[in-house]
Amino acid sequence: PTNGDVKRFITIPDRPQLRAGWFKVKNRMWLAGYYGQVFYSDDVEKSIEERYDFHNLLWDIAFTDSLNGFVLARTGQDSSRCYRTRDGGYNWTPILDPEVNGRKMFFLDETHGWVVGEFNEIFKTSDGGKSWRRIWALDKRYRLFSIFFVNENRGWLCGADGLLMRSEDGGLTWRRITSPSLNDVYDVFFIN
Repeated sequence: PTNGDVKRFITIPDRPQLRAGWFKVKNRMWLAGYYGQVFYSDDVEKSIEERYDFHNLLWDIAFTDSLNGFVLARTGQDSSRCYRTRDGGYNWTPILDPEVNGRKMFFLDETHGWVVGEFNEIFKTSDGGKSWRRIWALDKRYRLFSIFFVNENRGWLCGADGLLMRSEDGGLTWRRITSPSLNDVYDVFFIN
């Protein structure tokens, strides 16, 4: 919604499917195309440009400011790799071990980031993706879909069958909290 109750819809011509979007940086938007495109706009009412094409499935995208961002790309049937940009999305460098089975990520800043693994694992970096460590794994009967932190310690994750959990120690331990749904919870986001 913009301008009160007026809603605007933007169409990207000839693009089959968008996978994820990032809108944290004021007046800027990045989108990840399911088939590998990274799109950018600093004024969505005027134009959206394609900045890069990975030619591979993108799971997620996140930016910490107008220049620094991350994408999580599929590299094989059960593997993913994180790429980083320092120039607003024109060039990307791989930073995540391809054996990590990540589908969703969250970066608090250029240094601190988390990846939710395909097999219910959580990986964390404290050095901008130079190194990652597995910090937690949930029982395999649950599926994790999203993770979000408001600071280095306090975060939430969500998943299948109404799973909603909170951490107060950067993701090392998690406590289940009451969920508004018994159905799958696909995303979690906090303003403060």
